Amino acid sequence: MTRNLVAAPQALAGLVTTPRLAAAALALAAAFAPPAQAFTFDGDGWKGSFDSTLTLGTGMRLADPSCDRVGDLSFCGGAAPFVWSNGDDGNLNYRKGDFFTTYLKGNHELLLKFATGTTVMARGTWLHDFTADGTERTALSKETRRSVVNDARLLDLWVSQTFNLADERQRVRVGNQVVSWGESLFVPGGINATNAMDFQRLSTPGVQLKEVTLPAPMASVATSLGNGLNAEAYWQFGWNRSRFAPVGSYWSFADNYNKGRVPIYLGLDPQTAAAIGAEPGAAVGYAADRRARNNGQYGASLRWQPESTQLNLGIYALNYHDKTPNLAFVNGQSQAQWTFLEDRKLYGVSANLPVGNWAVGTELSYRPKDAIALGSCYEPGAAGVTLAATGNCQQWIDQKRYQLHVTGLLALNPADHGWLLDAVGASTGAVSLEAVGISVPGLKSSYTRSAPDGVTVTQLPAAGLWGYSADGGATTFGVGTRTSWGFVADVNLTWDGTVIPGWQLTPGVTYSRAVKGRTPTFMATWMEGAQSANVYLLFNQNPAIWQAGINYTAYWGGRYSTDQPYADRDFIGAFVSRNF
Repeated sequence: MTRNLVAAPQALAGLVTTPRLAAAALALAAAFAPPAQAFTFDGDGWKGSFDSTLTLGTGMRLADPSCDRVGDLSFCGGAAPFVWSNGDDGNLNYRKGDFFTTYLKGNHELLLKFATGTTVMARGTWLHDFTADGTERTALSKETRRSVVNDARLLDLWVSQTFNLADERQRVRVGNQVVSWGESLFVPGGINATNAMDFQRLSTPGVQLKEVTLPAPMASVATSLGNGLNAEAYWQFGWNRSRFAPVGSYWSFADNYNKGRVPIYLGLDPQTAAAIGAEPGAAVGYAADRRARNNGQYGASLRWQPESTQLNLGIYALNYHDKTPNLAFVNGQSQAQWTFLEDRKLYGVSANLPVGNWAVGTELSYRPKDAIALGSCYEPGAAGVTLAATGNCQQWIDQKRYQLHVTGLLALNPADHGWLLDAVGASTGAVSLEAVGISVPGLKSSYTRSAPDGVTVTQLPAAGLWGYSADGGATTFGVGTRTSWGFVADVNLTWDGTVIPGWQLTPGVTYSRAVKGRTPTFMATWMEGAQSANVYLLFNQNPAIWQAGINYTAYWGGRYSTDQPYADRDFIGAFVSRNF
């Protein structure tokens, strides 16, 4: 019998195959809004500010689940159980017209600055969702409810000290913090690999960009070396994983990873089996996750701006532990285990400079060992047909990986683009572009190797850990290419006080496309043909006391349903925020 394991959640994917592009572009546009008015206070030799934002937001599904993206035959006779029986709880839990989220959220930030050069920062967030647990099919587990219905977390908590040494500025910071390197705007997987990501929160209408990157405990230093040279380094003393939508929630499409996970069914799941009067497949439980250790993560960067130029160059070296997992079947393949690999190396270079009116950036990263996702362990000579009798099947293999980003930012202003702005009556505008290519030059169409228990097995690439079959699971085939690339583009215009006095009105559109290839990793960054479009309208009061936004997001494209798993989950979203 062929093992059926639906993919673990694809992440940002340049936000190509996920809802996160809509949220990230919306958040990026909101970042150019007028600054909020924080509550400020001071004393003898110090001053502080306390900034709070309360947001009420909602999202409504616009279409019912599609038969080719569910595995439950009791819902639809044309369902695809081989592909989706282990990954349709989130899809089937919400129907057309359902409000899959209606939440109240708070973000709070305290900043204290002292005349001695000391700075203290604390930031936290909380969220209560009123409709996420109104599911149609499967009740949310307690774990899932704690994550999507009631969620409160401490984010940043650090203290820093600045001082001069040899007439150059220095900074030391200790505590929960974010280190952000490289030139990427939207797409993960590049140089900016230090911190974990909160893909669950990024799916929320009205998200702020600073909510998306998860701070980690570390000590960091930044120093000016003179002659245009600046260096940074960090030592991380606590590991955390990236957050994904938990099982059964709207953006989940894996029932076997993250909070609320259920057993992996080798064959028919119980609902489908009951619908056709058949026996359900064997249920595989879980061994404890193999978490990465807390110590052993560090990195350094050196940036240089040559004299009398606007060119900025950077080089980077990191040793990090994976924030996303890989799968293995252990203990006689009676249990599944998610493993977070340790001591991954990354080396990178970056550059940014103005080219005409554009701010252009680029980065290239190299990983000597990056985990490539593989499917089940088969008998040599019978790949995709006959499972091997091994007691331990690791569904990954390390390969070299390169990732190239090219970004462009254009600010449309009256001085340089007055003709365009005058034509539409707008005050300003912005264009954001990012193209990303990924190369795994050593990728093979199949791998024959010894499993950990010595049994010789053959495995096929499995981009995103999906099960790929053209005959209902009798035979599987490998999916994944040596090169894959895609792009993201966002364009918006702003009317400042001319449509609504005292308000900035910003309509925009974001488009993404996986142009060619399928990235053969757990994240499956690009899945060929997958597309999404997000149309949004932001309202920003000036000064920024109130903010609001509405958006419509659509997903389509791809040859396989797994190329764009959200093709039946178009939605409209809205939010209102009040800054204090």
